[in-house]
Amino acid sequence: MENAKLQMIFKNLEDRRVTLSVDNPRNDLTGEEVRSTMDNIIETNVFDSNGGDLTTPVGARVIRTTIEEIEI
Repeated sequence: MENAKLQMIFKNLEDRRVTLSVDNPRNDLTGEEVRSTMDNIIETNVFDSNGGDLTTPVGARVIRTTIEEIEI
């Protein structure tokens, strides 16, 4: 079984990195879609962090993990 997680990385008011994670993103996500979503998150100010509001998109990545059960 494979699990995937989209990580969106932002800077906040204190210039610290903040990572938001979304489980099981679509396989066909584009950079443009992710950037648009990140811009929307910043504009609507729906998340807060210990260092204040999110201010700048830094990057994004998809982490894929394969889990293989072992019968014992």
